[in-house]
Amino acid sequence: MAIIDRQEVLAIVESWPVEERLAFVREVTDRIVPSEDDSDMTEELKAELDRRVAAYRANPERAIPWEQVYAEAMART
Repeated sequence: MAIIDRQEVLAIVESWPVEERLAFVREVTDRIVPSEDDSDMTEELKAELDRRVAAYRANPERAIPWEQVYAEAMART
C-alpha cells in the first residue's frame, strides 16, 4: 500500500463535490467518535442540527463557504 500524506488526501477530498466531502467527514468523525454515543447531545441540539442539515439540503446554493465565513470573521476582529 502506498503511503500518502495528509496534504495529498486533502487535495483529493477537495476535488469531490460538497455532498461527498460532507459524507466523508461524517464517516471519519463516526470512526473517531461513534455516532451511537450521542448521550452528551441534548434533544434541542439534535433538533437544531437536523434543522440545519435539512435547510442545507433544501437550498445548498445558499450555503456560505467556510473560507468566506472565516474571512468575514477575521475582518471583524
